[in-house]
Amino acid sequence: MLISVEGNIGAGKTTFCKLLAQRGYKVSLEPIANWNVTDEVGEVHNVLHAFYQAPQKYACMFQTLVLRSRVEQCRPINHGFLERCVHSDKLFGSLQRRLGNMSAVEYATYLFQFRQAVRDTPTVNGHIYIKTSVETCLERISRRAREGESGISKSYLQGLEEEHEEWLQGQENVLVIDGEVDFKTNMDFLVLQVEGYRHSLATFDV
Repeated sequence: MLISVEGNIGAGKTTFCKLLAQRGYKVSLEPIANWNVTDEVGEVHNVLHAFYQAPQKYACMFQTLVLRSRVEQCRPINHGFLERCVHSDKLFGSLQRRLGNMSAVEYATYLFQFRQAVRDTPTVNGHIYIKTSVETCLERISRRAREGESGISKSYLQGLEEEHEEWLQGQENVLVIDGEVDFKTNMDFLVLQVEGYRHSLATFDV
């Protein structure tokens, strides 16, 4: 059984996944390192940083790179937990199109590769949605100071929140977790939730 951990940027996905790993669960973290690419002379380029600096120029290239990295993320794991999955990648592509950072032809090309990526990855049986306010996400993004993320705006996070809500709310195979709580001090209870959720997924015809 494969379950993805979803949520906005800064929602707490990585922290939650690492705590699951400490409890012995098999976890594959988001492949952020693969978003650094090396050119023919050995210079390393941070594509995430380039995207935030010039989204209209790099949105399609960046999102296609991320999509491919998610396919590679799934190769060593066919059960356990994924930090995001190929299906949630489409939320970012959709938002870039909505913001005007992808042209119609770029988005059509991205969608072609998205459909290929879905076919190339294992079935995701369910999703854990870490629901965190935009304000909290902004605070966490500022605190962690990850390279390339300084340009993330409140309106961008609001757009991503809308995409997540449209995708996940109301689905039967989604466990919603309050991202405002301290995961470390509440992990015993959260693990009970996860175990109950995994048991319920086993009853679904997926």
